[in-house]
Amino acid sequence: MALPPPPAEYDPLDPKNLKIEELIEKYNQFRKENSELAKKLEETEKAFEELKKSQTDFEALRNENEKIKGEMEAKRAKYEEELRKAEELMVQEDKEGFKEFYENMNEELAQSLYEKILSEEKADQKAKEFAQLYEKMDTKASAKIFEELGDSQLDLVAYTLKNMKKDVAAEIISEMSKNYAAKVTEKLSKVYGVEFDK
Repeated sequence: MALPPPPAEYDPLDPKNLKIEELIEKYNQFRKENSELAKKLEETEKAFEELKKSQTDFEALRNENEKIKGEMEAKRAKYEEELRKAEELMVQEDKEGFKEFYENMNEELAQSLYEKILSEEKADQKAKEFAQLYEKMDTKASAKIFEELGDSQLDLVAYTLKNMKKDVAAEIISEMSKNYAAKVTEKLSKVYGVEFDK
């Protein structure tokens, strides 16, 4: 003999409709899911705090980069002037004067280039370490944090994504809203020349 169907308002998950064993099982399942969500939330909050701290580092790196650019521009102008002098010496066939000038200029230029390379390597290393934090996170969580930074921190978001593995960066961008993803992609393309496969 078949049992009558349960009433329309019957809820099989209502605690009063469950046996003790089922209640315990549901409770344990809830605790596990709650623990996982709490862990993800903690990771997201930690990463967000790291990002806020790193904004200062990013601004400092950008200012340092601008300073180096200014110094390099000044040195370039100086070298152009020295090159003009060298051409004059060559025209006058002053071989000794030209040799002395070239040796001095070469040493200074080598030192300048060496300092620039070291500075750029240091900045790139910091950026890569920062980007690795987000590579290890859930892509949705990373996308959410970046999006919350908004347009005012678009440079920081693009700079961080540029220093990630391309496939991870693409996944994070795919989790963003279409509007914000378009802005980030445009910034990556225009400023850093990064293109993603379509």
